[in-house]
Amino acid sequence: MRLSDLTPVNIIRKGDNVQLVLRAGALEITVTMLALEDARMDQRVLLLNPESGDEIQAVAAGIGRARSLGSAAK
Repeated sequence: MRLSDLTPVNIIRKGDNVQLVLRAGALEITVTMLALEDARMDQRVLLLNPESGDEIQAVAAGIGRARSLGSAAK
């Protein structure tokens, strides 16, 4: 087996429910979002908040998990 035989696996797939973790200082908030695209570990992914309709970019952090790119405050 060669390294070129290996292919990275998507840990988030389009249509999956994803737990988005937002951190601001000591505060941590987890929100369930909908994945709008596939993503591999540490890859950016577009997520949709089904309640508000807002789309945000996050980073895939594990199977069904993502972390925010920046601060939770706007």
